Amino acid sequence: MRLYIAGFVVLCWAMLAIGNAPVPILHDMVEAYAWGRQFEWGYNQHPPFWAWLCGVWFLVFPRTDWSFALLDALNAGVGLAGAWALIGDFAGGSRRVAGFALLLLTPIYTLGAYKYDANTIFLSLWPWMTHAFVRAMRTRGLGWSLGFGALAAAALLSKYFAVVPLFVCGLGALSTREGREWLRSASPWIAFATAAVLCAPHVVWLLGSGAPPLRYFGAASGLAFATVLPAALASLATDLAYLVAVVGVVGWFGRGAGRGERDRLLTILALGPFVLTFVSGVALRVRLTPEMAIGVMALIPLWLISVLGPASTDALARLSRRAAIVVTLAAAALSPVVMAARAFGPGGARVAPYPEAAAQVGRLYRERFGAPLAYVAGAEYAHYVAFYGPDRAQAFFRFDFLANLWVTPALLAERGWVAVCAEADAECTGKAQAMAGASTQRLEVTASRRFLGHVAEARRIVVWMTPPRG
Repeated sequence: MRLYIAGFVVLCWAMLAIGNAPVPILHDMVEAYAWGRQFEWGYNQHPPFWAWLCGVWFLVFPRTDWSFALLDALNAGVGLAGAWALIGDFAGGSRRVAGFALLLLTPIYTLGAYKYDANTIFLSLWPWMTHAFVRAMRTRGLGWSLGFGALAAAALLSKYFAVVPLFVCGLGALSTREGREWLRSASPWIAFATAAVLCAPHVVWLLGSGAPPLRYFGAASGLAFATVLPAALASLATDLAYLVAVVGVVGWFGRGAGRGERDRLLTILALGPFVLTFVSGVALRVRLTPEMAIGVMALIPLWLISVLGPASTDALARLSRRAAIVVTLAAAALSPVVMAARAFGPGGARVAPYPEAAAQVGRLYRERFGAPLAYVAGAEYAHYVAFYGPDRAQAFFRFDFLANLWVTPALLAERGWVAVCAEADAECTGKAQAMAGASTQRLEVTASRRFLGHVAEARRIVVWMTPPRG
């Protein structure tokens, strides 16, 4: 299985890197890079762990689309390894193989993985955290208890959504005699203490910084039910649509029934995160998106097998394994076709020139002031210029000091800055003009996305450049 997962990572990397080559990476990804450069104990919208991983990654790898695609593929591969381990807690032999291979008949670990952010990190964290929970509950060993606490902390330090799968773990423990005995042992307290110690610096940061993630959550919640409920239903439908192929394959093989305590725990761990995500999202009136629950699907195929599948799953395992291999190979083989369609199809003319603009702004700044670019402000362009630019500049997103706590007026004055705005973005240009000083130079540039000889439509960009002091 290790060789299979390694092969999947290579094929997934090729598919993501080739298929997405004509377009810049997604905004959530450059945001992860911009935040991860700082190694803060928290950021404007989320806790820091997932951004730290991205920051460490780009201390080693170059700031390129292909290296980000490799990070996405590895995140998916680590998640698949965790899914294999977790499925093994409930099934063995052909049933385990089928429950694992059926995951690859969905786009969760391929297309869904290409958006490295605080949601997709749960592709890798949730299966391993839940596996550690099950093993700690069954063995009460010190290593598994510490591991569960550490992984719970990593999940909580990535996104507060982790309280949902952790709450589900608690429900799962209460549902079985074994789990109730575990709750009366020292193991859960060891896990809790481990998580508390690891999360303590973030809590201190929250108290000292005015809790930016909670402010952000407060601004994002409280929406009208007329807005939230359709979005929640659409999100749930999208997540379940990923499993249509799985249901079809499993349903072909008849019907079975597992009703023991282990199956009860499996049902809670498989379905609980979906139900609680939907209920909490509607109750808190937060707009749900499909990727919010993308990381908690590892047990769904096995649960379907327990409900719909036959007692013998040999044929299902053979079919699902072959289908998974075919689907993975086909996706990688078709990536050049996807690349060509994205480059030369109708959408290719409208691709934003973020890499080209970043290179142009960096070159112009050096030509004028003879120094590397230190800070880049703006809206859509700020994070992209920080990622694609030549100087590893730090982003000052939306000119907001509260959202970019590592930026201060003194640092901007000392080291200089640029602001990059789309010509039509009146809010961005207005804030840039208000920040400009006597030494600031304003200029307009034109940039176009270029790929394999294809040139997209030109975009007008307004740039303000302020030199470093002295």
